[in-house]
Amino acid sequence: MLERLQYRMAEVVFRPFRVLSLSWKGGRAVSAKYTLAAWAVFLPTLGFGLWLGKGLSGDPFRLDTQPTTLTYIGLAFAGIWLFFTLYVALVAIALGLLNAFGKSTASE
Repeated sequence: MLERLQYRMAEVVFRPFRVLSLSWKGGRAVSAKYTLAAWAVFLPTLGFGLWLGKGLSGDPFRLDTQPTTLTYIGLAFAGIWLFFTLYVALVAIALGLLNAFGKSTASE
């Protein structure tokens, strides 16, 4: 079970169009599994962002000081994290909508 979840998590990150297509064709049963995988990727990423924010609130990252190389590296890292978090959040939202409003496979 854990291996399947990890495989779906990787698919959510690296094959989002395939996941959305499978969820659209497979109905709620397939969509629910990928929605769980998307949340399993998104929530730890969000938690890491809280930890990252605590680290970036130190003296090297204050806006009223002269920027250093460390500041630029930290801000670039935060930008990459933000992009990835928004990307996974959008996939999770799309999967949630497909799960909520998609076709039900119980009647087939």
